[in-house]
Amino acid sequence: MLFRSMAAVELLDPRPGERILDLCAAPGGKTTQAAERMGDQGEVLAWDIEPRRLARVERAVERLGLKSVRVLSGLSLPEVLALGPFQKILADVPCTGTGIFARRPEGRWKLKSEDFLKLPDLQRRILERALSALAPGGALVYSTCSLEPEENEQVATGQPGFEARRMETTLPEEGVRDGSFAARLEMM
Repeated sequence: MLFRSMAAVELLDPRPGERILDLCAAPGGKTTQAAERMGDQGEVLAWDIEPRRLARVERAVERLGLKSVRVLSGLSLPEVLALGPFQKILADVPCTGTGIFARRPEGRWKLKSEDFLKLPDLQRRILERALSALAPGGALVYSTCSLEPEENEQVATGQPGFEARRMETTLPEEGVRDGSFAARLEMM
């Protein structure tokens, strides 16, 4: 069964010795997967806006015995980005979650029509800020668990100085647990 986090980390293609930032890192699946793909060699900085959710990342890192992961708590987004530049950044941003309704059907009732207008603006701001911390020649993977073009292609494309080299949409179907979107952005 394919999980959304696997596709985003595969697209990021972490390599041993790289310095990677995982924004919106909780609960830690992508963070730990990146560190493991790097052979636990290099540095993966994990940050999330919610400190209580970062505790889940810390537990996952500890359980797996990963030494390359550093969980950043007590820092604002600007403080985290100032720790750059990073060779690779994973930005799995807040979204409407329309791709995971099969697993979490209650999400349908929590959404408001204004979420479809507000979230793309937030996603764009996060993406623009994250791109500013990318090292020359680096790559950023932008991902959501949404199937909405307003949150996906329309946010990932058109970033000045960057090109979306690969975009992948996974639709929920047999053998695939969640629907998702991921785009790899690279400097032009």
